[in-house]
Amino acid sequence: MSLILDGRYRLVKAAGSGGTANVFLAEETKSGTKVAVKVLKKSMAEQQDMLGRFRREAATLQKVSHPNIVKLIELTESPQGLVLVMEWAEGQRLDEISLTPDEVKLVLVQLASALATVHAAGVLHRDLKPENVMVERVPGEGVRARLLDFGIARFGGEPPPGGFVSMLGQVAGTPSILAPEQIRGETPDTRSDVYAFGILGWRMVTGAVPFAGKSDFATLQMHLQDKLPKFKPLDPSLAAFEPVLRRCLEKKPDDRFHEGMELLNALGMATAPAVATSATPLPTSPSSAAVEAPAKKKKWWPFG
Repeated sequence: MSLILDGRYRLVKAAGSGGTANVFLAEETKSGTKVAVKVLKKSMAEQQDMLGRFRREAATLQKVSHPNIVKLIELTESPQGLVLVMEWAEGQRLDEISLTPDEVKLVLVQLASALATVHAAGVLHRDLKPENVMVERVPGEGVRARLLDFGIARFGGEPPPGGFVSMLGQVAGTPSILAPEQIRGETPDTRSDVYAFGILGWRMVTGAVPFAGKSDFATLQMHLQDKLPKFKPLDPSLAAFEPVLRRCLEKKPDDRFHEGMELLNALGMATAPAVATSATPLPTSPSSAAVEAPAKKKKWWPFG
C-alpha cells in the first residue's frame, strides 16, 4: 500500500471520486485508526481557485465541531499535493440505506442540529443532499448521521469566485436542491440551506423529491414556479413533519425558517417521542429487523 504524509498514513483503498478530488480510506500507521484522505486531482491542483476552495473547506471544518459533522484532522502538503485528512465516517450514504420511521425522525433532528451549528459559526453548507450524509447504526445508541463535504461551503455573505451565475449558465450547487433565490443568481444565506434541508426531508418522509423534471433545467423551473405536491408520508407517524417541511420549502426566503436553530426547534415539537427513545438498540440490517420486530411496530423502506 502507498504511504503518504511522511509515512504517517497508509492508503487502504479508493473510497470515492468527484469532479475535483479523490477520496481514500487510509489508516494511521502507528494506531491503525481509520481516516479519510481527500486529495485534489492533478488537473485541479494547478488551479488557484480550486486550491482556495480546498483550503476553504478545511477552514470551514475547523470552525464547526459537532457529533453529526465529520471532523477535520489536518490539511497539509504532501508529494501527492494538497491533502485533507478527516475522520472516517462509517455506515452508508443516506441515499443507500433503509430506515425505520423512528430512524427517519432521529436523522432529521441530528442533521438539523448539525445545520444549526454550521449556521451559528457563520457558515453556509450549500450542498445538503443525501450523498453528503453518512448514516451509521451504533450498537446501544441507535443511528448516527454525519454531514460531509463542505467543498462548496461559504462563510455567510461571501460570494464564490466570479459571483453567482443564473440558471442560463452554470449554477453553483446541485439542481435538485437549489432554492429559488440561488437559481435567480442571488446570494444565498442560511434560508437557502433550510430549503435544501426541506428537499432532503421531503424525500426521507415521502420517498420522493417534491420537484423532479425531465432535465436539470426543467427541475430548476419547477423550484421557481411549481407548488408543492400533495404530502404523502410513508408512515402515518411521519405526518407531523408536513408543516415543518412545507415551511422549509416556501418560495420566498422570508417565509422559511431563518436558520438551523429555528428549524431544529420546530422539528423538536414533531419528534420528541422518538428523540426520547433514541438510546434503544437498533438492529444492524433491515433483514434482521423484519425477523425480530412485529411488522406493525417497525417498518423498513429504502431511502432511495
